[in-house]
Amino acid sequence: LSFFSFSQMGVSHSSPIPDSRIVQTTGGKIIGRRLVHSGDKQFQSVQKPAKPKRWDGVRETKAFGPMAIHALEPHTKSQEGLEDCLYLNVFAPVWEPPKDDGFPVMVFIHGGAFEMGSAVTFGDINICENIIPDDVIFVTIQYRLGYLGFFSTGDSKCPGNLGLWDQVAALKWVQRNIEAFGGNKYNITLLGLSAGAASVDLLHCSPHSTELFQRAILMAGAAECRWAFNQSMPAQCRAKAEKLGVKGWKDSEELLDKLREIPAEKLAVIYAEGIKAAGADFETVAILDGDFFPASIDELRKRATPKQMMAGVTKEEGLLFILGKQPTEMLALATQDAKDKQALEKSLRDRYVGAVTPAEKENFMRSIATIASDYYVNAGVAEVCRKTVAVQKERVFLYVLLHHNPGSMGEYERELPIVDCTHTSEVQFLFAKGRFATPPFTEADKRVTRLFTKAFTNFAKHGDPNGPDAARSDLGVEWKPIDGGNYGRNLVFASDSTRMDEQFFQMGNLFSYPDSRIVETAYGKVQGRRLIYGGDKQVDAFQGIPFAKPPVGELRFKKPERPDKWEGIKDTKRFGPRAIVGSFFHWAIDNMLLGTPSEDCLYLNVFTPCWKAPKGGFPVMVSIHGGAFEMGDSINYGDINICENIVTHDVIFVTIQYRLGYLGFMTTGDSACPGNNGLWDQTMALRWVNENIEAFGGNKNNITLLGQSAGGASVDMLHLSPHSTNLFHKVIPMAGSAECRWASNKNMPQQCKKRAARLGITEYANSEELLEKLRAFPANKFAVNLMSRDKEPEVDFETVPLLDDDFFPSSFDELRKRATPKPMMTGVTKEEGLMFIPNKKATEEDLNDVITLAIHDAKDKRKLEEDLRSAYFPEGIPEDKDVFLRKIANIASDYWFNGGIIEMCRKTVAAQDEPVYLYLFEHFNPKSMGFMAKDMPIQDSTHASESLFLFKRGLFGNVTMTDEDKHVMHLFTTVFTNFAKFGDPNGNAEANNDLPVHWKPLDKLNHSRNFVFTSGAPHMNEKFFEGRAAKFVEVVEKH
Repeated sequence: LSFFSFSQMGVSHSSPIPDSRIVQTTGGKIIGRRLVHSGDKQFQSVQKPAKPKRWDGVRETKAFGPMAIHALEPHTKSQEGLEDCLYLNVFAPVWEPPKDDGFPVMVFIHGGAFEMGSAVTFGDINICENIIPDDVIFVTIQYRLGYLGFFSTGDSKCPGNLGLWDQVAALKWVQRNIEAFGGNKYNITLLGLSAGAASVDLLHCSPHSTELFQRAILMAGAAECRWAFNQSMPAQCRAKAEKLGVKGWKDSEELLDKLREIPAEKLAVIYAEGIKAAGADFETVAILDGDFFPASIDELRKRATPKQMMAGVTKEEGLLFILGKQPTEMLALATQDAKDKQALEKSLRDRYVGAVTPAEKENFMRSIATIASDYYVNAGVAEVCRKTVAVQKERVFLYVLLHHNPGSMGEYERELPIVDCTHTSEVQFLFAKGRFATPPFTEADKRVTRLFTKAFTNFAKHGDPNGPDAARSDLGVEWKPIDGGNYGRNLVFASDSTRMDEQFFQMGNLFSYPDSRIVETAYGKVQGRRLIYGGDKQVDAFQGIPFAKPPVGELRFKKPERPDKWEGIKDTKRFGPRAIVGSFFHWAIDNMLLGTPSEDCLYLNVFTPCWKAPKGGFPVMVSIHGGAFEMGDSINYGDINICENIVTHDVIFVTIQYRLGYLGFMTTGDSACPGNNGLWDQTMALRWVNENIEAFGGNKNNITLLGQSAGGASVDMLHLSPHSTNLFHKVIPMAGSAECRWASNKNMPQQCKKRAARLGITEYANSEELLEKLRAFPANKFAVNLMSRDKEPEVDFETVPLLDDDFFPSSFDELRKRATPKPMMTGVTKEEGLMFIPNKKATEEDLNDVITLAIHDAKDKRKLEEDLRSAYFPEGIPEDKDVFLRKIANIASDYWFNGGIIEMCRKTVAAQDEPVYLYLFEHFNPKSMGFMAKDMPIQDSTHASESLFLFKRGLFGNVTMTDEDKHVMHLFTTVFTNFAKFGDPNGNAEANNDLPVHWKPLDKLNHSRNFVFTSGAPHMNEKFFEGRAAKFVEVVEKH
């Protein structure tokens, strides 16, 4: 035992510590030590007896009781603790308590993943010195850990949660005895750290404990944290029993009897055994047992006695959790219980890591640490705040601690990938003692300790961390509670100040969002997530809504059918499965696939404002993804980014999916399977929008259809088809149109028969038999192999639409004349073709490759090649390699996209009087191309690079936006949403959001006038690529 004599003037090692006063408890009299024994404010310590039996005489309680048997902590070599561990410690003032009431009481529960930790770690004299002078009693308790505390047979013999029952017993002891120490049993604040904080929340929810305390403080933990529960605990416990050699029991009672014969230390968590269940973060945790928790946590939270709550986290909780872990391990942990691990990993990488590479070590590890922070702690804390505010009127206060003294991490400091405020860092500033070490306090440490402790004790005394008068807060700034309108509002404890912040880490995590409103569609009710839920522009996201029956079984190769209705409320909080696509080696290598593809892929996503809609409803924008009709999905375009960057412009945004490859474009060339099922899928999605969008606040009479690349071609084709032309009112084809040479292929029936032959189907009586035989194959057999397309040399892509006399009952030119006229906005990037000429080095061979592509379907290939060379190289091949390479890129750009766009503009202007607006996008951030950037022969704005500036998310990688990027993004998004709202990218007079320069539409005399988005000032240009693209079309059409 160690004895210290402590006073407010300092510590003396020469004189003994005097005894405390004698206190009569319900179990008997006790005497402890007076740890502060000079001045006006003196303290004493007492521990709970080992067993709740009465004793005679005065029990000496001058040293900590034994800690619980626990898992070996890092940096410790021997296991400590006893099974006899149920002791508590009371630190009580000796001066006169407040009249009538007694001292407020704070009861602290230690953390340690329910596997390790003790009350001893948090000290004694330091508590007396730093906390008790604020006129409170402080109690620290212990409870059984590991299998001794959380063993469960899954039945009434041992339901589980014994460690939580220990905590309840401690609270009951406090209730019965604290008045004898001068405490107020009607003013008890329960607080805890990490698993201790989760325990506080669990005790608040349980009917066995909710009335034993009045306030709660959750420090970096909650029942909502994913690690707090494991419904597989019974199986986990059986695995432990077998590891200990206990086998062949007939029932739970016999199992328990056998386990009681085993030394207690064997029932600690032993990490080296490696028996933790897959999908669990920690080995021994709480379980919904029907006993301590007689209902779900959500239901129990509604029933619990309302309490004032304070909760918070440190700046980077996750740093401590990634010690010794590789980034891939953290991603695996964060996705371990996801239904679609790959989709979640992709979302995590895009949201948190973006284009940051492992070479940027600090930034990369910061990104991984942030994933860990949100996964382990922040999401659970955010959720408990949201759910608590929703079910009670008592106030909830949220904080973030930024200040850090790295010395408090002890031996961990040198192992942390980044030195910053992390899990348990706040211990130093409440207990005046670090969790792992206690360094000398700096002036900033002292200041933060004073404010942090004052907030905690104020809350315990008044239910308000500001103190008795919030307007004159003790904290330097008034700490405002959260509310239903903003439960991310938090007080920030920084090194030099305190301040209020309206967003909790900008709520940027994927793990925790509140529920959306419930919307009733024609097929049933749906509920999603509220992805923006602070301030006056909140946004709901409904993801994975089925708009058709799953096109599987007999429905494979058939037109989509309306979805079935459902009962109850459909959970629409995650993207639906993406369509079957072929492998693409970059994504395979980087493990960035967007989830397991599925034939059941006909889902859409609705992102909708929560604020009051204008008269008639919000304008609606429906987006079709690109990908050569062979790959792509709606997932890659994101969710919260759409909410933040597009929906806040007062529009509803919808993203859809459709069948790809042979599943979407199989055709027999006759009525058995005419083809174009992917386009029929898109049409069905539009019908769903027309039928249901009013329920989401949308205007079904103001729908804008937009798409990029193959999505742009789809938009144009849906405008042309009589089956879809009346389902929307405006169009935005981005870098794609029906006029692009790759967009359709009249030989699709032969292409499909070739695929059937490769699958071994060579004999069939008719098309129906062919289809029946194909339906017997696994769906993935109908994906296009993107690295080795099985196609004829005269076509660009393997599976595309065709003129089928069904979806397209006439030629495109004829259908364009008949189509319902619509305002159109269209455009391309500065050098679309760069993506299609990877690794070119400006050689004659490289030029030949591009020329061969451009002439492949010409009747007179030799003559066309001559004319193209004359058009692009009138003075011969330039000596300057950069100029030569740019010319090669020009040909590729004009072939793939520019020619098709300018032709669509010309033909549309000729066929209708509605305005057509053309743009050229020149601004570029090379990091937006992600892994594609290294293959681009020239770093310039290219195919898909404009997506970043509409979706606030690059299709190949995210970037940290420059001020220039942000300016262009605001402008680009404004013109898109202006066009959706008004049919004019300039906006209107009432909108007051006109562009810096007026964007003039095309006309019959000039169908190449375009608006140029540059890094500087946008401007109008009277000729599209100075007539180059139109010249390309003219030359090609001759041959």
